[in-house]
Amino acid sequence: MKKDAATLVASGPQGLVHFWNIYTGGTLYATFCPSRNGVTTMASVTKDTKLITADSAGFISIWDVGDYCMKTKTTQPPERLFFWRAHVQSITSLEPVDIWNCEILMTTSLDCTVRLWTMEGHFVGTLGQPKIWDITNPASYQHPMAPYDVLVDPHTLPNIPKKVDKERTTTDDTKATDELDAQPVPYVSSFQGKDSLVIDEHDIAEELKKSPWREGCGKRLRHERLKKAPKDVGGPNAYQTLTCFELEDTPPLPNPPSSSSIDDPFDIRI
Repeated sequence: MKKDAATLVASGPQGLVHFWNIYTGGTLYATFCPSRNGVTTMASVTKDTKLITADSAGFISIWDVGDYCMKTKTTQPPERLFFWRAHVQSITSLEPVDIWNCEILMTTSLDCTVRLWTMEGHFVGTLGQPKIWDITNPASYQHPMAPYDVLVDPHTLPNIPKKVDKERTTTDDTKATDELDAQPVPYVSSFQGKDSLVIDEHDIAEELKKSPWREGCGKRLRHERLKKAPKDVGGPNAYQTLTCFELEDTPPLPNPPSSSSIDDPFDIRI
């Protein structure tokens, strides 16, 4: 493993893929947006030379990362080898399977389907379908067909640019479509609210130097002060409903008899 290369690939809620070098204290080598939708899962195949990403709309992309970020940082995304739609809902899992010298990709989705694909995006089949396929026989695959729900979904259709001039030729339309597909995917934040706050280690160190906990009251005392006071209902509360009675004075005890009277059985006093 090269210590000057990016060895960690991570993705977060903003839909970006990050390449990190972990040997230099966590140095960011590259960042790119693989999809306009949020990335839900990733996997690597073929000795980590290919990266597979899936998004919340059911699209899958395979990227060539064999020589990507091996020595220096870069601002360009890796080359995308294949791109297709596997499901109509969010993809939950990617599992590359190498069996009988065949590289198969197994995908699961929120649409409650499990499907098999080749690494080129050819449709093998859906688990539970009536027609049986054989992994070792590509002729039994569903390719060149695709899943019916994917075909009829409106989001599967490509974006066709509007015609500007009626005399525009078919060649120009095809060229414009190819240029549109070749453009890098712009980053669109998946958050609908305010921009996320980015705090680095310098900001944390400055906050620790200020010692804000010494200036104000603690959390417990602040909670007691801000706690709502009980409402006055105009009567006694639960701790004043018991009736209290005064104790009566205990009568004094009589004096003990003398010793002489105790020894006289007839109780004769002289």
